[in-house]
Amino acid sequence: MSGVASGASASAAPGLQEVWERAGRPGADKLLFAARRAGLSVTDKDVRDFVRGQSVAQVFQPAPRSTGKVTSARDMHRWQADLQDYKTKTAEKNRGFKVALVVTDIFSRKAFTEPVKSKSPADVAAAFERILERAGGAPVEVSTDGGAEFKGAFSEMLEHRGIAQLYKEHQNSLAVNDAAMRTLKAMTASEMTASGNDSWVAALPKATRAHNDNSHPHLMGSTPNDVKESPELQYALEKEAGEDIAHNHAEHMKRIRRLLELGA
Repeated sequence: MSGVASGASASAAPGLQEVWERAGRPGADKLLFAARRAGLSVTDKDVRDFVRGQSVAQVFQPAPRSTGKVTSARDMHRWQADLQDYKTKTAEKNRGFKVALVVTDIFSRKAFTEPVKSKSPADVAAAFERILERAGGAPVEVSTDGGAEFKGAFSEMLEHRGIAQLYKEHQNSLAVNDAAMRTLKAMTASEMTASGNDSWVAALPKATRAHNDNSHPHLMGSTPNDVKESPELQYALEKEAGEDIAHNHAEHMKRIRRLLELGA
């Protein structure tokens, strides 16, 4: 990449730059190991200070946990989607279904679920379209991971419907949906135990309804189902979303300034 400086510190321990480059410009933990194997007398602080000063490391480091906030300006605007695996459950008792598509509206935290027989993009796309029908509309964008199940026929379906697809950029990019999935899995297991039925397909709709009827901390004690019917709650959430967007912009500018200072 042109215009990206190494950013080596003048005070770096002799030989550390060479070891870092030879090791493939790793992070601090691997560099410390490589440096000590090379016989360099360096401390953990020496290595972390050195790596922190490398613009190349800043640009090419693995996707970090985002310091931004996952937010949406309004209802039915931004969704997150992923697959919940139920392969350990007997497929015969679940009408051949092995996974569930879980979708969450970021603004309202409302969850939508649909059993899927396979992870093929065509099956996942068909399940997503059934969710759109129940939701009574479509979001502006949907975030997914980069798995094959969310490409091909799935991406084509979104494009046909005019829905933008965003792929996961940070470790916690799908945090809202991840939290909903954990809650839904626990509720589904509880429902199966209470009913004495080994069918997660039968338990999942009840778990989804319970999730959407339960209070949520993001919603100031209200439930996901309350959002659409409460202008006051919508106003409060829109105000909070505006503050989150301002926070995210500030975090983004900090990173840009850091890279510019290092010559990137």
